[in-house]
Amino acid sequence: MQDATDYHQRALTIRQRLAPNSLLTAASFNKLGFDARNQGDVKTATEYLQRALDIRQRLAPDSLAVATSLSNLGLLAWDRGDLKTATELHQRALSIREKLTPDSIDVAASLNNLGLVARDRDDLKAATDYHKRALAIRERLAPNSLGVAGSVGNLRLVAEDRGDLKTAGEYFRRALEIQSRQGPDSLVVAISLDNLGNVAGNQGT
Repeated sequence: MQDATDYHQRALTIRQRLAPNSLLTAASFNKLGFDARNQGDVKTATEYLQRALDIRQRLAPDSLAVATSLSNLGLLAWDRGDLKTATELHQRALSIREKLTPDSIDVAASLNNLGLVARDRDDLKAATDYHKRALAIRERLAPNSLGVAGSVGNLRLVAEDRGDLKTAGEYFRRALEIQSRQGPDSLVVAISLDNLGNVAGNQGT
């Protein structure tokens, strides 16, 4: 990961010299922000991603690039446990994406993020709605993909939170079927099998 950060930092240095405050510079800030997030440095990640957003808002207001920055900052707010800010940022990103690319994979990503935050807020009704909307888009645009499996898996978690273990098991089996098709005998499949066993055990079956 440090190698990636070094490369991205060198790219930023060149871009700041040749094209300061440009969209290319914003892209470098964005990459460095994700490097910092992956390293667990939320403070530095927030600073980089905020600088990327500031440039993008000035040069390309209400663009998909702005939506991406808002979404990235929403993920960081979620990491910090600031669910109110995370919700606001993801809603802003969703608004832009629905306007510019309705019913797209990007829209599904925003709906997915809002579902994750809603679940952490214990708003299970909203979480279910967001994840079902994300699933509907992913099923239409990328059927039987790992994205679909991800949405199904999120709906399983919400069903478990509601205490609906029968529905949770159904979602689990569906996600496992997709994952097995994509990568049989993978670690992801092993984890899903373990979780399916946990659900079955909780049901007493």
